[in-house]
Amino acid sequence: MLPGFPELGTSVENGRYICRHGDTKLTFYSERSAARDLQQISALVANAGDSVPLIVAPYTAALAALFDSDKHFFFVSPASFTDQLPQDERLISDEESLTRFINAVQVEDNFAVQILPQWQHLGPAIGQATREVLARAATRLKTIRHFGRLWPINFRLNLPLLQSMADIGQLREAPAVLALAGPSLYPLPQPAPGSCIWCADTALPVLLHHGILPAVVFSLDAGYASQEHFCGAGAFIRSGVPALVADALCSPPVLRLPFRQKYTYASSHPLVQQFRDTVRPDLTPVSNPEGNVGNLMLAVCAALFPSATPLILGHDRGHRKYVTHARGTAYYRRSAVNGNRLGGIEAYAHRLSRRYGAAPVA
Repeated sequence: MLPGFPELGTSVENGRYICRHGDTKLTFYSERSAARDLQQISALVANAGDSVPLIVAPYTAALAALFDSDKHFFFVSPASFTDQLPQDERLISDEESLTRFINAVQVEDNFAVQILPQWQHLGPAIGQATREVLARAATRLKTIRHFGRLWPINFRLNLPLLQSMADIGQLREAPAVLALAGPSLYPLPQPAPGSCIWCADTALPVLLHHGILPAVVFSLDAGYASQEHFCGAGAFIRSGVPALVADALCSPPVLRLPFRQKYTYASSHPLVQQFRDTVRPDLTPVSNPEGNVGNLMLAVCAALFPSATPLILGHDRGHRKYVTHARGTAYYRRSAVNGNRLGGIEAYAHRLSRRYGAAPVA
């Protein structure tokens, strides 16, 4: 199964290869049409011109010959009629291969998406899921373009601290609440006393304003604006209550905040991978293809505590332009300004201005 695509069941009945979605049965292939199906899909690959064909269809053993050629194409298989899948990077059939595909997409790639007519009424849903996959790849490329020159600088500045920081595997308590950065974080429910709360740095001002003290704060963004979220939190940070989980390429001033406990991990960036291979083989690898702090928290929770079922707040993904809510607290701040005459826009502008010069901790 591919994440993000409709859940499909498969079966072979009287020589027909059938996909099930709810009460609907879709016949895709048959034993008699195997040669014709292969010829149809091979023609789609051959006639793509300068584009990269992206075929979206269930995989069956009759299509194995498709992967004998050296043509550049990808085959997205939301469901398969066989467990004997070719070991070919062009076949995208599970979360691992999907992530690998997203990370391999280049700016110059021009995809020609081919959704087989056998999908019938599921065609729009399959098309939407495919567009979301390509949108994730575009978001990754946008992030690389935005931070590509900053990441090596941050890594060089962070390296002295990274050599001795603890690995996230040393986090012992599973979270009861994950406070992410989306606008639905506010208004906040009141967590049970003693709950272990993990929060994104963008959600930290909201929690502290409501007297909620997180146990772990996550910071990922490489930009200097990340310091903004820690303004006024100096007493809380120095109290020793919270721990910091920081990406190796995060903003250097954030990594130097006086948290008593600091943890890191091995992201997929080549610099961090080389660092893990040569200096810190103990670092836990974490995949975060969407590249935002909320999905980082979800990935770390799943990796360390697979049976945990935390309450997830503020998980709004991205808006219609596929830009994630990396500045989630901006929604809260506007709301607070509108409802609080004592904390007006001038005070907020002053707090924002601190990120250009003064230390981020009050």
